[in-house]
This record gives sequence, structure tokens and C-alpha cells, in this order.
Amino acid sequence: MDEIIEMAANVVPSERQLKWQELEFYAFIHFGVNTFTSSEWGSGYESPEIFEPTALDT
Repeated sequence: MDEIIEMAANVVPSERQLKWQELEFYAFIHFGVNTFTSSEWGSGYESPEIFEPTALDT
């Protein structure tokens, strides 16, 4: 376990990762069944029929 912690503590980002971070712009958009239930987390029992993106304009 100590070895894993030591390795994790010494992780260095790649040049590519640093360049991405310097962009300071990111977005994560999640569109799914929970969008229609106004819930952050689903229970797994939601009906798939409620997923109706009829007016979706991305």
C-alpha cells in the first residue's frame, strides 16, 4: 500500500496535460434520463420512455 501512495504522490503531468490545463476552458455536459426527472442521481428504475429529447437543439 505504501508503494502505491508513493507512486501516486510522484505523478507528474505530461506536457500535453499541462497545455490542456493552461487553456482554462472545459465543459462537461451530461444529458440523459435524469434530465427529465430533475434528479442528480437515478435509481435505475426510471422508465426509458421518459427520455424524449424532441426539442433538443445542440
